[in-house]
Amino acid sequence: MTTSSSRSKSVYRLCLIFVSSVTIAASCFVGAAAFLMEAHAVSIHRLSQIQIGTSEAKVESILGPPSLIMQSPYDNSWQYTGATWCNVTISFDANGLVDEVVQRHTPQASHIIPNGVS
Repeated sequence: MTTSSSRSKSVYRLCLIFVSSVTIAASCFVGAAAFLMEAHAVSIHRLSQIQIGTSEAKVESILGPPSLIMQSPYDNSWQYTGATWCNVTISFDANGLVDEVVQRHTPQASHIIPNGVS
């Protein structure tokens, strides 16, 4: 009977260790996912330093290099993307100065600095 009792205790301990490990792993996964989904492509503090008329060089010194540069005869804009659906698009005029900053959290854009407003 002692062998069966100690075997039961061993099985119980193994089950307890397994359940604890799964619980910890699930908590880490959910916590990391929640953190990432709240993350911004660039910090709000840094983004607030970008104003209409800021030069490309100044933008890059504040925010770092963009994730994507889109250039055409009609558009010159930089995109900053992160691990979430949040992204920032900064558009420049023909002189290389900021003329619009858009931050998107959803399919609809929320303009931070509207075109032409400083």
